[in-house]
Amino acid sequence: MIQEANPWAVFGFVTAMTYHGLTDLVAKEVYPITSKNAGNPHRLPLGTMPDDWSEGTRLIAARRPARVGDVAVHWTQLTEEPGFGVIIGYSSGIPIYVTDVERTLLDALRMPDKSGGIAKVLQAWRSAENVDVGKLVSYTDAYGNKVLRQRVGFVLEKLGKTHSRLDEWRHGLQRGGSVKLVANNPYAETFSAEWNLSLNVPASILAIIEGT
Repeated sequence: MIQEANPWAVFGFVTAMTYHGLTDLVAKEVYPITSKNAGNPHRLPLGTMPDDWSEGTRLIAARRPARVGDVAVHWTQLTEEPGFGVIIGYSSGIPIYVTDVERTLLDALRMPDKSGGIAKVLQAWRSAENVDVGKLVSYTDAYGNKVLRQRVGFVLEKLGKTHSRLDEWRHGLQRGGSVKLVANNPYAETFSAEWNLSLNVPASILAIIEGT
């Protein structure tokens, strides 16, 4: 019903984590993503073809319902559509747009409050054994955010994963007290000097990606 209400919406965050089997959370809420531009240049409403949207055809009015039955819907509206990391999945046999594994992991790290919290996010990263590191790095670069690169580089190396871009990222680290593993948590003295990153979560949570 959500995909029908907003044909360009993409299911992300904890909803996508559940879809990809990256969490043991039982999702009781839904987290779709949309953008401010009307429609979407990268996607067609599912079940339609380009010829269905010839010049002069009115676009479907995208709605954002706050609830569908007993399920709360938490919308995230982006200024611009990233244009990557979206696949067609199926829920109860119905096609839906959902972020792929790599973008799901990145978006969860960017907004852990929409993804079950940082502990569940790091557990998702650890459980994604077949993640495409090259795609993950490419998406990170596409977001164009230095702090995100530092977070991703730190997590990847803790998980024992490597990529040639990590050394390049290390040469362009952002400095300052705002560079934290979790943006909304207070700064902590525990620190990764290699990634110039405040590790502002309890040691028990960091242990999730350290394998201890």
